[in-house]
Amino acid sequence: MPKTLADMDLFSIVEAGKVIISDKGIYSQVDLFERGDMLFAGYRRGFVRLLARNLTTVPNVRWDAIEGVAYREEYNGAKLGEEQRRTTKLIAAE
Repeated sequence: MPKTLADMDLFSIVEAGKVIISDKGIYSQVDLFERGDMLFAGYRRGFVRLLARNLTTVPNVRWDAIEGVAYREEYNGAKLGEEQRRTTKLIAAE
């Protein structure tokens, strides 16, 4: 049975969130996205996952700050705070 759009685990923009990333020393302010419980930054024509210790899934790209939303850093990357996750889920459900 095919999944409906509501059942898919797609990238969703976090409305109030922005990320400051550094790509080989050049800083950019980009949109913040989530997929499941993982956080991502918009990068070029895709996304980079925000890992622990300000690393990303692209070796030359690091994240410096997440602004506009509550988040927590865990051993496997940055995650939205619980209150922020509930708000995001309510908006997605509407």
